[in-house]
Amino acid sequence: MGFYELAEAERLLGKVEDWSEKEVKELPRFYREKAEQYRELRKHGDT
Repeated sequence: MGFYELAEAERLLGKVEDWSEKEVKELPRFYREKAEQYRELRKHGDT
């Protein structure tokens, strides 16, 4: 993964943190599960 891909991933992950629970629940299943996993990791300081 290059610098620009990493920067884009960081930007998108920042957006996930700002989404409401309702917005996450409205995502398709795969994305919803990944967003929830990411939030759990952030809560525990693993990222």
